[in-house]
Amino acid sequence: MRSPPTNRRRFRRLGSRRLLRAGVVTVEFAICAPIVFFFFLSMIEVSRFHVLRHSLDQAVYLGARVGIVPGATAAEVDQAVRDRLALAGVIDPTVTITPSVLNSATTTVTVRVEAPYEENSWTLPKLFSDIDVIAEMTLDHENVAFN
Repeated sequence: MRSPPTNRRRFRRLGSRRLLRAGVVTVEFAICAPIVFFFFLSMIEVSRFHVLRHSLDQAVYLGARVGIVPGATAAEVDQAVRDRLALAGVIDPTVTITPSVLNSATTTVTVRVEAPYEENSWTLPKLFSDIDVIAEMTLDHENVAFN
């Protein structure tokens, strides 16, 4: 008849199972961690893209509102847009105001801003590297209301 295993043998069996399980956990982590990190960084990239897009929308709206006031100049519009973009941390924007000279004959004011996403990204794996984020707004000049 066989004697029941001693506590020492039983402990060895449990210890070897723990070591095997630790190996399985390590392999599972090695497979899942890159996927989880990629997903997390992708969410940050998409969030930054939307923040940048909305910042440009807000800046062009503010610039167009500055430009529709009688007596405003294109330089004032440009400065208002650049100040708003600086608050949002936008790097290297291109601001275009149409018409370039605002006067009493101006009927509409169009403000367009382009910003390269690559310079405005927060993370290293640039998912949207060749994209320019563009916002444009056209408002009627207040001169139109008086004519």
